[in-house]
Amino acid sequence: MKRNINSDDNSLRIISGSDVGKLLIGKEEKIIKLTSAAYIAHQKGRSVLPHSVFLRFPSKPQNRIIGLPSYIDRTAGIKWIASFPSNIKRGMDRASAAIILNSLSTGRPYSILEGSIISAKRTAASAALAATILSNRRDIKDIAFIGCGFINFEIFKFILSQFPSLESVNLFDLNRKRARLFSDKVKIISNVKIKINNQIEESIQSSKIISFATTASAPHITNKSILLKESIILHISLRDIGSDIIKNSINVVDDVEHVNRENTSIHLASKKYGNADFIIASLGELLLGQKKFPNDSRPIIFSPFGLGILDIQLARFVYEQAVKENAGILIKDFIPPNWHEGPY
Repeated sequence: MKRNINSDDNSLRIISGSDVGKLLIGKEEKIIKLTSAAYIAHQKGRSVLPHSVFLRFPSKPQNRIIGLPSYIDRTAGIKWIASFPSNIKRGMDRASAAIILNSLSTGRPYSILEGSIISAKRTAASAALAATILSNRRDIKDIAFIGCGFINFEIFKFILSQFPSLESVNLFDLNRKRARLFSDKVKIISNVKIKINNQIEESIQSSKIISFATTASAPHITNKSILLKESIILHISLRDIGSDIIKNSINVVDDVEHVNRENTSIHLASKKYGNADFIIASLGELLLGQKKFPNDSRPIIFSPFGLGILDIQLARFVYEQAVKENAGILIKDFIPPNWHEGPY
C-alpha cells in the first residue's frame, strides 16, 4: 500500500545514497524544471526560507556543518550538510549530508534521505539553468572547470544535457591527480575534447563559460584582465573572486539577502563599497522577465548561495519516486506511541 506523503502514521522511510542515485539517473531535465519552478515560486513569495545556520569549530575553522530549513509548495524540511575539505586527502568526499522531510499536518518526520547527491544535483541544475539564461540560450561549445570534484562533474553532466553542442572542456585543479580523474570520468560519458591546464589563468582564458567549484575560503582571482569579455562565470563556490572584479561585473544571484553574508565574494564587495548595487537581478527575476541585463560586454557572474528550497523540492520528488518503487527502508514504528497511550 502506497503511503500518503503527509499521512499521520508512525512510519518513516530512509532513502540511502545508493537509492537516491538510482532514482535520479537520467533525470537531469526533470531536475532543472524543478529547480526553475522553485526559483519562480520563491520570487513570487511562495516559500519560507530562513537564513542558513553555520556550525563552525574553533580548532578547525575550515570545517563547517550547515543547516538549511525550508518550506516550498507543500513541502517542509531541513538539509544538514557538512563540509570537511580535509576529507579529500583521506580519499573521501568533502561533503556529506542528510535531509529530513516533515509532515505539514502533524510536523512529524516522514523521510530521511541521504543529501549529498541531492545537494550536488540541485547545484548542478541551478548552474545549468543559469548558463542557459545568461547565455541567452545560445549554443555553448566550450567550458572551463576550476576545481575538479563531484560538484563540477555534476555541473558538466547537466550542462551537457542542455547543450549537446558542447565540444571541449578545460580543467584546472591544484591537485593534478583529481583533474586526471575528472578527465577519465568525462571520457566515460562524452566524446568532448579535454585539456588539463597547468595554470588557472589558462583555463579562465580558454572559455567564455567558467565554473568555479573549489574549496577556496578567500578570493584568489583578483586580476580582472585575465577574464575574457562577455565571460559567464558560474561562481558556485562563492569565495574565489575579488571585490574589484565583482564590483565591475554584471552580478546575478539566487537571493540577495542570503548571498550577501558569510564572507562570500558578494558580501566582501558590499562591505568594501558600502552597498550591493552591483547586483542587477536574481535568477528568479530573470526567469519571470522582471529584470533584464545591461547591454555591455562586462563579465556576468552568477553567485548562488544555495537555497534550501531546491534541496527540499528535489528531496520530495525523490521520496515520491521511492514510494512508487518501494525503494528505501520503511520503519513502521519510528515515531513512538502517543504519551497518553504509552507505558511511560
